[in-house]
Amino acid sequence: MILSSRLVTVGLSVVSILFLGMIPATAQEASPSTSTSKTEAPATKPTTASMRRVPPYFGQIGLSREQKDSIYQVVAKHQSRIEELKKELAEANTKMVDECETLLDDAQKKSLESRRRSAADAAKAKASAKSSKAKDDNKTD
Repeated sequence: MILSSRLVTVGLSVVSILFLGMIPATAQEASPSTSTSKTEAPATKPTTASMRRVPPYFGQIGLSREQKDSIYQVVAKHQSRIEELKKELAEANTKMVDECETLLDDAQKKSLESRRRSAADAAKAKASAKSSKAKDDNKTD
């Protein structure tokens, strides 16, 4: 009898944990708002969505609307240089890989290409599975 009551307790615990895991976490702090109207336009209009984000952890420390707007301006000021550097880094990385590939023999090049193809196929399959799961989730809602 003790065994069956333990099984019931464990079973209820597992079911409770699973149920609670399915509930979305909605208890987040609301950021304090100092603006008087929601229809006010921002002082500067950024060109990309990434400029309307604050750096990591800044959004968790209770920034005022004025602080956020100032941070958006700083981000916008530096964004073009950051994009240039990212492009330059990608080009340097491509050049490095190309130079490394020239050092390989034919069998190694074929093996490398095969591995790259397999990785690309796996990424496609994963993306496809993810999108079909999202579609299935939307149908059940």
